[in-house]
Amino acid sequence: PNGVMIGVDASQKMLDKANACTLSSGCGLPIQGDSDPTSSPLYDLLVRSDLEELSLETLGQGAGIKALDGFDLIVAADVLVYFGTLETILQTFASLST
Repeated sequence: PNGVMIGVDASQKMLDKANACTLSSGCGLPIQGDSDPTSSPLYDLLVRSDLEELSLETLGQGAGIKALDGFDLIVAADVLVYFGTLETILQTFASLST
């Protein structure tokens, strides 16, 4: 579905930090000119999971989406350094892509 943003991390502490992120302030400083403290959450869904074990079925079920077709964009910021070989993680990402 368009406009759905799902955050995934194996660490509950990181998910807790992500849960505090909003559309108006992001995950840090407020956006200039926007001071709405009740802004909507940045993420539609946060999932605690190992990245190599993700599937469209489990992500769709967690988001309440019957048919999750795939993602247009997958961002793995500062995470790939934790994997030895990248073959499995990149195959997982490919299975999640549209």
